[in-house]
Amino acid sequence: MIEVNLISPPRVEPTGRAEPTALPGLVGGLLVLALGLVGLAYAYLTLSNRLQDLGRQTAEAQAKLESLKPVLNKVGELQQRKDAVERRFQAIDALARSRTLPGHVLMDLARSMPELAWLSRFSATGGSFVAEGFARQERALTDLVNNLNRTDYFENVRIVSWEVPPGQETGKFVINGVITNPLALPAETPSTPRR
Repeated sequence: MIEVNLISPPRVEPTGRAEPTALPGLVGGLLVLALGLVGLAYAYLTLSNRLQDLGRQTAEAQAKLESLKPVLNKVGELQQRKDAVERRFQAIDALARSRTLPGHVLMDLARSMPELAWLSRFSATGGSFVAEGFARQERALTDLVNNLNRTDYFENVRIVSWEVPPGQETGKFVINGVITNPLALPAETPSTPRR
């Protein structure tokens, strides 16, 4: 026999809210993940290209540096030759300046001698001198010392001894001092190598 249910099932009223499904959240998450992966791939490719460009530029710079090494060596060699020539020129100039020193010293010595004094011996060693001589008065000796100290070529001239033998008018003296050269170049500090 066949049974038919003629009574309809009880009706449920809709509440207006649909049952949440996981499908839209899953699609949004996958979309965000896909966009993140695309961003990472773009950043990787950009940085990779930049790294390749920098590597190529570094290689070009190294090649250029290698090609310039002979030129740099030649410049260094020429600089050394130039410095050697400058040192030779300075030595020649110093010799030329000091060549006239003895003449100037003797000229200033002769000009500084008072009438009542004369020298019997004059010796110069290094930058100092010793002179021996005679003077008729002590005043002539002090005039000689003062005159020498006023010249350009003598400094620190002083009386070492003054003796007048008993019964004589003429006394014997010894003076010493420093010989200077106003034409000499000042001492130079060693130059630093240029690069």
